[in-house]
Amino acid sequence: MGESRQAPDRDGSGSAARSRSWMGWIALYLVTLYLIWYLSYAAILFVSEGALPPTWRDPAIPAGAEVASVTERCDNGGCRREIRVVPADGEDAEDPAVEMGLDGDGSRSYGWRPTNPASVEVFLPYGYRGKTSLRVVVQYDSPFPY
Repeated sequence: MGESRQAPDRDGSGSAARSRSWMGWIALYLVTLYLIWYLSYAAILFVSEGALPPTWRDPAIPAGAEVASVTERCDNGGCRREIRVVPADGEDAEDPAVEMGLDGDGSRSYGWRPTNPASVEVFLPYGYRGKTSLRVVVQYDSPFPY
């Protein structure tokens, strides 16, 4: 008489509701773990000024162009990699810049990725008009204004 009974599902058992409940908890657990990892990574990245984007985030150098030098610099604004690109013979500096997607204002940002969750900014600090080579800068794009 004082016995409680679970209402049966359409198929006559209560197992479907229980399995949906467990799947929800597992999904919540996985999302929480990912958010903790992401926020920890972002906090370490933006607190430390010594962080450089990995080299796979550098723009692809167009065919015929040549990398003359790669330097890494750190100062109060953070760290950046500077790549000096010499265009192919017969081209001016605008051609490889346009091929790398750096035309117009000369910069672009790449959004976060699951393996490297921070925006990377690629820009030409001195533009490309009238230049014989490009100086491409790759750095993390801070969400905080300096």
